[in-house]
Amino acid sequence: MVAIGLGLTLFWDSNLLRPVKLLVVLVHEMWHGFLSLAAGVRLDSIEVSWNESGKTLVTGDFSNLGFVAAVSAGYIGCALTGAVLLRQSLVGRLERASLIVFAVLLIYFSWLFTSPLDTAFYTGIGYGLAFIVIAGLGEKPARGALTAIGVFFLFYSLFDLFDFTRDVDSTDAAILASYLGSDALEDGSVGFTAVTVSVVWTAIILLQSYLVLAPAVREAVHYSEPEEPEAAPDLDAVPAGDIPFAPAVEGGPDEMGSNISQDAGPVPPYPGHWEQTPQEELAAADRNSSFS
Repeated sequence: MVAIGLGLTLFWDSNLLRPVKLLVVLVHEMWHGFLSLAAGVRLDSIEVSWNESGKTLVTGDFSNLGFVAAVSAGYIGCALTGAVLLRQSLVGRLERASLIVFAVLLIYFSWLFTSPLDTAFYTGIGYGLAFIVIAGLGEKPARGALTAIGVFFLFYSLFDLFDFTRDVDSTDAAILASYLGSDALEDGSVGFTAVTVSVVWTAIILLQSYLVLAPAVREAVHYSEPEEPEAAPDLDAVPAGDIPFAPAVEGGPDEMGSNISQDAGPVPPYPGHWEQTPQEELAAADRNSSFS
């Protein structure tokens, strides 16, 4: 994860990362669309441009809460997606299933709400099919994909949130600030309200990322392979006739020099130890007797 973050920092402006950035922009717009649907308006289309800009077109009247939720969902939802994907890679369970679910959602939204031949359409369908193929290769490839995507989504959400070097009126924070009554957009400046919105969103992103990832990180750090149980001794391998250990009598030191205070009872038969019957003892005595 550290290596991925370092690589993103060094090559952030490289065109090599642009295809992955387009995926993040698409998911960002999907979250706008999802919360718009939840707010009761109609989602018309999702657009993504090669310059990494996106647009979600809806029809209907928002409530105040619904508009705030829909505008805030882009960055917060995208970061939540990254945290959940990264969590699945850390816990090491259901990696393939998680990647397939993510792929199906990409294909679903792209098929229904993007225009054919549009960048959003190719991005969603292309990545969706690619993730399904990766999931089919096994758990390790799926885990690697989840890790890379999760880190990238979190990094992009926080980095892009404070990118006010673009047109001010194109940032979600500025749009929400204008809705809340700020007149900074009319002056072409960022404004205190937009910065405040960005700070609040950042706090929410960090909090939700901690809540999602902290248990998974603790589990990954403390995880250890289960120890193999010790093999039981092979009692059948004990030679017949071996005398079992008899506990020391009370007050007498045993062979190791310890003084064990216990009553020495009869020694129980040990597996493999042959015990003579009274008839066999008499026969043995007759054989061993010497007559003068």
